[in-house]
Amino acid sequence: LWDLRQTRGRVCEYRGHFQTTTSCVFLPRGPALAPSVATSSSDSTVKVWHRDTAACLATLSLEGSGPLASLAACDSSTLLCASASSGIHVLRLGGGAEPALRELGAF
Repeated sequence: LWDLRQTRGRVCEYRGHFQTTTSCVFLPRGPALAPSVATSSSDSTVKVWHRDTAACLATLSLEGSGPLASLAACDSSTLLCASASSGIHVLRLGGGAEPALRELGAF
């Protein structure tokens, strides 16, 4: 994560995908969710990160979907994820002490 308003360099680095990161979105602030960032990757995973500490909060593998192309945040707990071979996936982030990411459906 880079702050382009400053010239001192990156703010935070999110490490955990095994292949190229293809998309990154800021998630809207929810009542039970820390400031978060979601990423998708060519390794067919979606990860949710704590924006400031870079701790991985949740991971979902969409096996068989091929490289994931993009993400869109619908609200603080719902994401849309486009895949190369299996369409659009609807994902839900559950709150609590240990957030979990699950697939609700695909079309």
